[in-house]
Amino acid sequence: MNTYKFLFLASATVLCLTLNSCEENLPPLPEAVNPNVEATADAAEGNTYTDVQPTVIDPKNNVYGYITDKTTGKGIPNVPVTDGYHYTKTDKNGCYQFVADSRTRNIYYSTPANYKIEVNTKKMPAFFSTTQLDFTKQNRIDFTLEKLNKDETNFTFVAISDPQCKYTWHADRFRDESIPDFQSTFNNGSWRNIYGMTLGDILYDDHSLWGTMQSLLGNITINKDYGYFPIFNCIGNHDHNYNYANVSDYASTITYVNYFGPTDYSFNRGKAHIVVMDNVVVHSLGNNTCNYYAGYDEEQLAWLKEDLACVPNKEEMLLIFVGHIPFRNGGTDSGGNVNKTRHYSDVLNLMTDFNEAHIMIGHTHYPQFYAHNGYKTRNGQPIFEHVHAAICGGWWWSNLCTDGTPNGYAIYEVTGNTIKNYYSKATGKSIADSQIRVYNGNETYSDFTWDWGTTSWTQDGNSFTSNNLKGKVIADVFYGDADNWKVDLIYNGATYPMTQVTVSQRDWNTYSFFINKCGRSITNTSWMSQKMHYWTVTAPNGNPATLTNWQVVATHTIPGSGIQNVYTTSTMQNGYKGYIYTNGTTRTEF
Repeated sequence: MNTYKFLFLASATVLCLTLNSCEENLPPLPEAVNPNVEATADAAEGNTYTDVQPTVIDPKNNVYGYITDKTTGKGIPNVPVTDGYHYTKTDKNGCYQFVADSRTRNIYYSTPANYKIEVNTKKMPAFFSTTQLDFTKQNRIDFTLEKLNKDETNFTFVAISDPQCKYTWHADRFRDESIPDFQSTFNNGSWRNIYGMTLGDILYDDHSLWGTMQSLLGNITINKDYGYFPIFNCIGNHDHNYNYANVSDYASTITYVNYFGPTDYSFNRGKAHIVVMDNVVVHSLGNNTCNYYAGYDEEQLAWLKEDLACVPNKEEMLLIFVGHIPFRNGGTDSGGNVNKTRHYSDVLNLMTDFNEAHIMIGHTHYPQFYAHNGYKTRNGQPIFEHVHAAICGGWWWSNLCTDGTPNGYAIYEVTGNTIKNYYSKATGKSIADSQIRVYNGNETYSDFTWDWGTTSWTQDGNSFTSNNLKGKVIADVFYGDADNWKVDLIYNGATYPMTQVTVSQRDWNTYSFFINKCGRSITNTSWMSQKMHYWTVTAPNGNPATLTNWQVVATHTIPGSGIQNVYTTSTMQNGYKGYIYTNGTTRTEF
């Protein structure tokens, strides 16, 4: 959102003239309603209501309607309803009414915890109207909700970061690998009340794939609960339509809105309030891509305050806050975190009113756990931020992210007002096999060798001058952090504590694979992510390659609940075994 949003209702031509910024070949701005999205609200003309004291509609209000129970036909009171700028609530008759902002694209509600998530025929969450408002008259938009037949105080939240499909073969891999993994995972085990959430960058700039991704993300069949896997969505930087980036940030979101609805919204499950917000602000068009910064504008902050004000007993509630670009310790307009001058602290401070608060983030394509120790929630814990590895990995070239983490997603078990437990899940692997990879520090990979000293790598026959990891066992604990993970090498029954590397380093095995086998450019720093989820110890026998009767044990203590998940492996990574390379036409498994 920005100061130019009022221009939306004008034509693309008027927009260009007003801002004097459109290129001559700028395509027409799409309509705010896309026929591919099924309307969820019905202008229920002629419906009658038998309330003793019926609601009187103020003629000054340009939008009104009723939210009713599908079974009883009665109105549902106290349901928050918004136009994306301000909130109201339904009265005792289930009636809402207000003056909608002239920039309004959707009228929508925050689903109450005791009602089902309504979906359209594509099985996509459909909590919003798709009817374009006529501001020359009053608009009636009704919604019907179905009450849950069971308690969802406990539910499963699935974080899916960065599908980021640019080509058809990317979407094909999501269809052929990711979706079957969702189905096999959630059709088994004790998972119940399962809800998914993409964390932005559903696409990679090519907006011709929106229809494809809408179809793939909807109607994923599983045999529990609803019979399908409902997935909500968040907008990322690559989901903004750069064709309109030089018009306004608001204009650049229209294609996403047409397929998935509002960019800022909320819903409730059990004792959890889930808020999704766009934290990408596009401010120019250059070189066929978007330039952007991370943060929130004044109107978004005002909307968030109103949204959270609708939550009763916040001190007893869990807040799950979803965005695309990380908060971490804040940044600048040119940085990779939410800018500290763009309501970084304001948003975090609002989260402290809850019993427990977790931020769910994508964008980086590598995992990271961050505790906002300066912002304590009502239970005395910091706000926890979970940055997730990408389900596309390194942009679908392999089954790896650029830090070595496998392609995959994360699963969170919500119990009451707390996240009780969570796991990373690698595509095509069990949870037990998704946590650790162990390397031999002596190993070399065609001009690359393990070295976290002054000499990083050589090529074209140039030799190394040092190798400070020689003789070391290296454990890559993908979601590991210093505060909540303990890593040990067990050798012949004796325990050898492993030491976390406290300076960001790169995974030379992964980096060499992308360069040597996937044909990625050695000068492109995107392929050598440096992180701190490595632990090392000198091999007790002096040579990692000849270790026998050993295992690495990684223990993850969940903050808050104290649950301990223990993961083990006794396999040393052998070169590139288990990795794949694909370019859409060729697929090589190593």
